[in-house]
Amino acid sequence: MATASFQTAVPSELEALFRRGSEWEQGVELIAGLSRQPGSTAEDAREFLELTQQLATSAAFGAVQAASGPCSGVQQHAGPTELIHPDAVLLVRFQTTDELAHFIDCPPVSAMLTGDERAPLRVLWAAALKVAPAENSRSSPQGGNKPF
Repeated sequence: MATASFQTAVPSELEALFRRGSEWEQGVELIAGLSRQPGSTAEDAREFLELTQQLATSAAFGAVQAASGPCSGVQQHAGPTELIHPDAVLLVRFQTTDELAHFIDCPPVSAMLTGDERAPLRVLWAAALKVAPAENSRSSPQGGNKPF
């Protein structure tokens, strides 16, 4: 378990800010700690992340939300190995695992994941988190979460 803090711009829509509405009831989130590749600048990394966010939220991939920014800290609470402090963090929310898989397979994201030197960033660590409403969640439908 760990906590990663990063700085990012937040949307001005209340639904996205408070994660309310049907598109937020369930989904999958990708979180990745990123490091700059040797020879890439902070500006290269910032621009790449900005374009990655735009790609994620485009009609081609359909992310509900994408955020990224410089990492201000990582606090590890448990785990066998210590997490490396990344230069930046990327967080992307999709409604389905298929949408996430499609996004991961696209060339720019795949390049980050595999450490391709042509990408200005490489992934140090990543996780996909499945999100489902809790029984007592105020945003869950009447009757709570039903098993599928």
